Amino acid sequence: MKTLFKLDAVSVTENGKAAVFNTIRPNEKDGCEGADKGDFPKGVFGKFPIYLTPTYKGLDGKDVNIKGKCFATPTPTEFVVYEADAYRKCAWKNKEE
Repeated sequence: MKTLFKLDAVSVTENGKAAVFNTIRPNEKDGCEGADKGDFPKGVFGKFPIYLTPTYKGLDGKDVNIKGKCFATPTPTEFVVYEADAYRKCAWKNKEE
């Protein structure tokens, strides 16, 4: 990505002064050598919390609900974290109930 988009350095101008910053640290490897090249674990993405819910199960097994707040969950709900204002909509609905 650094090569494709020419991101080896970034220049920033602040208060009329320009500065250049390297995007890589000294001795940092640019490739994927040593990275885990195994198959992506099946089902992992499905466990990633991409939804919001007003309640969750506490350690005692009881529902926890804090009015005006929401919590991330992998269980599908009407509130998807990637949608605009999802948290606000979930929290507002939880405030009303």
